[in-house]
Amino acid sequence: MRVKHCRKRLERLECEKEFTGGYSQDVVTAFRKRLRLIRDAKDERDFPNLNSIGFEPLKGNRQNQYSMKLPGGLRLILELDHKQVPTLVRIVEIVDYHHRKRKRRR
Repeated sequence: MRVKHCRKRLERLECEKEFTGGYSQDVVTAFRKRLRLIRDAKDERDFPNLNSIGFEPLKGNRQNQYSMKLPGGLRLILELDHKQVPTLVRIVEIVDYHHRKRKRRR
């Protein structure tokens, strides 16, 4: 599958070894693993076989998007473009879409 990052920050997070984007090292490592998995997959049917990544379609205002689990309750949000051959995966954002309250760092 091919990958396109919707934000430069996400592209940097994947490609620049020292860049963390403010995320913990666990999140950065998991994000990079997910991107390798996406790039190596033939199509999204390879994802559900790996329960640990929590690949699932989203609903409501996130219809036509999918998510994969990341540490700390975060999710990697994706869009799949099947009109492209091979399928194009747009990396939309990393988000806690359940809006859990988190303590702010001061």
